[in-house]
Amino acid sequence: MPEPETWGDSKYGELCRVRAVAPSQSQKCLTATQPGSCLTSSAASCNELAEGLVHSCATRQLDQLYSLLDQAQNTDPTTIPTPQYLLQEAAKNGQAEVVRCLFDSLPECRHLKPWTPRLPEGVSWNSVPRKWRIYEDGVIIDAIEEKDPIKVFEVFFDYGMSANYNLDRAISPLARAIGRKIDFAHFLLRKGADPNGRYIFEKDTFLGAAAIQPTPNMLNLLVQFGARLQGSQALRQAAQYRRICNARRLLELGADVNEVFTRPDYDRPYVERDAIWGCALHFAIKGGELNVPVQDSPAEMVQFLLDHGAQTDILDGAGKTPLQVAQVTRQRDVIQVFRKHSIEN
Repeated sequence: MPEPETWGDSKYGELCRVRAVAPSQSQKCLTATQPGSCLTSSAASCNELAEGLVHSCATRQLDQLYSLLDQAQNTDPTTIPTPQYLLQEAAKNGQAEVVRCLFDSLPECRHLKPWTPRLPEGVSWNSVPRKWRIYEDGVIIDAIEEKDPIKVFEVFFDYGMSANYNLDRAISPLARAIGRKIDFAHFLLRKGADPNGRYIFEKDTFLGAAAIQPTPNMLNLLVQFGARLQGSQALRQAAQYRRICNARRLLELGADVNEVFTRPDYDRPYVERDAIWGCALHFAIKGGELNVPVQDSPAEMVQFLLDHGAQTDILDGAGKTPLQVAQVTRQRDVIQVFRKHSIEN
């Protein structure tokens, strides 16, 4: 990692470097004073300073931002937004140059993960006002939610972030991109993101998440970058959410229309085994729990699978055939499809 004064290669980089090394400038801005004091002004002025910091980060008014950071060095850090909140504000507004200059200028960012800045001295998580809420990996999450996160992530990568950065329950940037932005997903994959990732429930893979999307575009992208079909359970999710276009593409890629999917089960505490879950026909009838727009009906999905060789005698974990599942759930249109194929049990 380069020394702080060499960080930043944008057109604002030189300004950032000058301010990062000048002892009277912004490097002390958010840590200089002890809680309870506001040396520069009244409470009203502190509030004006706080609002100005947020506004300048959101709108890329860099000259104003530096002026306000200089004022902040003599201000109680509990009365102004934390470095992380300022970064969140810049990230969610797509202000990549503001993110870069905050990384360069703020002492709290001077470590291996500048996107998770330390809290200023005298500030605790519980003391941060709700209006300036910060949360774990908030800078990264807010950047992803922005309509065009690529420029901000280019800054993150300049400062050492991995394309497979661990977001804990959010998994990784690519995990969050799959259901949102194909251009961003493509960018991450080109940077080395693993297309074979899994979500918290290990049977839900990135390829499976792509199979839920309205078109095969994300599926094709992941496969292009090496996503493995075997073990992905992508056909399960295409059937579950009645995406015929995606099921067709998966079959073209070699998916087995009669694959029996499994899920983890525990006979004894902490002893995991794979339990039978069902085949694509079962899931086409049962559907999924996510609230996603419907494209194809259960009957249409069942018809498609039968037309492509789906067997009707496969049993699910409860010992039921697909037709029996349709009968139990009283799906008359699905039952009618089976009858057209002369299937009665």
